[in-house]
Amino acid sequence: MIKFSRFIVYPKDLIFLTGKSVRFSQRLMVRVRKKFNKSKDEPITKSEIGRFLKLSSEDLDRWNLD
Repeated sequence: MIKFSRFIVYPKDLIFLTGKSVRFSQRLMVRVRKKFNKSKDEPITKSEIGRFLKLSSEDLDRWNLD
C-alpha cells in the first residue's frame, strides 16, 4: 500500500521544521508567497518551501507532514 504525505504547508508545519515561533512561520509564508508570486488564496507546497530554504530533496523526503 502506498502511503501519501500531505504536500501543502501550513505555518504549524514550519514551526516544526524551523523550531521558530508562529509569527516567524507566518512571515516566512509571506516571503515565500512573494517570491513565487502567489496570492493569499494559493497554497504553498512542500517543494516551494524546499527551494526557498535551499533544502535538498532528501531532506524534503524525510520531512513527513502527516
